[in-house]
Amino acid sequence: MSSDTPWVKALTLPKSDDALTALIRVAPVQRLDIHLMDKDKAVLEVDAALSLIYHPSAQDLRHVREMVSLAASYARQAYATKEQFIEKARGAPGARSSDPEVRFFTGPAGVGKSSVIAAAARAVCTREPIEVCSSLPAFPFSPLIRFEVAKNAVELWNSMLSAAGHPRSANPNPHRTRFGDLDYVDLKLYQLGVCLLAPDELQNITLTDSNAQVTGILLKMREHGRPVMFVGNYDLGHKLLKRPPQDTARLLSRPMIMLPDSAQDPAFLGYLDDIAVVFGIVRIDFEEHAGEIHRLTFGLRRFVRRLFVIGYGIMRAQHKRSHDSMRLKIEHLRAAYASREFEADRKAVEQSHDDLLNIGDLNPFFRCPFQLPKEQQVLQREQADARRDAALRDAQDAASRTREEREAQAAQLRVRDAAAKQSNPAPAPAAKKAVPKTATSWLQQVADKKGGKAG
Repeated sequence: MSSDTPWVKALTLPKSDDALTALIRVAPVQRLDIHLMDKDKAVLEVDAALSLIYHPSAQDLRHVREMVSLAASYARQAYATKEQFIEKARGAPGARSSDPEVRFFTGPAGVGKSSVIAAAARAVCTREPIEVCSSLPAFPFSPLIRFEVAKNAVELWNSMLSAAGHPRSANPNPHRTRFGDLDYVDLKLYQLGVCLLAPDELQNITLTDSNAQVTGILLKMREHGRPVMFVGNYDLGHKLLKRPPQDTARLLSRPMIMLPDSAQDPAFLGYLDDIAVVFGIVRIDFEEHAGEIHRLTFGLRRFVRRLFVIGYGIMRAQHKRSHDSMRLKIEHLRAAYASREFEADRKAVEQSHDDLLNIGDLNPFFRCPFQLPKEQQVLQREQADARRDAALRDAQDAASRTREEREAQAAQLRVRDAAAKQSNPAPAPAAKKAVPKTATSWLQQVADKKGGKAG
């Protein structure tokens, strides 16, 4: 039976969401030693420590299961029996699927798409090497591989095989390497147990609106007969929709869309708690301030991480004494949001809020190019309603303040902005050359220069 093969077993996920969460979650590690380092090194260490955390949401679990189901459907056909594997692994010709499924996994920049791909790969990685028969040594395999895209087929194949654990070609002329042979690459992918290809960050090679290059790369990957889950931001989807119908039918028929977590999502609160574990000095009531942190970041995990990293840098700049006096507070995060270092992220957050509320013109970087499923439509409406309610409360609070309260708040904002500028000062302006005030002085300056050159 095909269900008895090691490849299919590895692609069988736990039925319980709790068990799957335990399998793919990356728990935080407390780093109190960071606070004893100098500020610049500590900020880098904090960023690295926070980037390792992964706290899956219910949405993440659905996406992981869908990705693994694609790989499992291929494994049940390509690795049905051990005898089938031994025969094909020795180089026996085998039929490739002429129409493998290609799915587009998209979402706003910073939402955590790459983390979900990595989580799916962790869920199916083999804990123990496979033993097929007594004549072959035990070996591991990689059912799902995530890799960066390349500009030509040879480099693309090199990236795929390297992600699967095969050494890259050392040939200085890539066009003469055996990696340029589709059959050779397909054989190696089969031997390594690759059942799903996941090229990431495809929008980075988007040079024109036609996206012929991206389409060509995806169609080249389809030649291997394996399912493909390619990853890109919303803007890539907008551009690929301009391709001819035969291309959009192959590449965009069933997109998978990832939205930011809501402020009330247990996974969002759990992610904030994990961040607090790493620092060990956080003095923020997340149940009280989760909504505000969500508004400052739109719930995008990359922006949440950057907000805490910059806020930590501001806190360290204010507290230069022993680490016992350090406490990361909500005021530091507010100062981080207003800082120059967070400026590009702040604009993205504000644009995301505007697009959620349908304010302003369509921005392809922040608005989903596809119709959302009903469940996600409900989630987005709830987030839009919560954002409107928050804006209404802020307006009512501002209108109810007395003159003295408004002046006190303005003073607090000035202190916050001063702290943000102190932690990230503006670059010194370039020195300007002195400009002569009169025509006579200008002529004299020209003559002096000519005299200097002649000398």
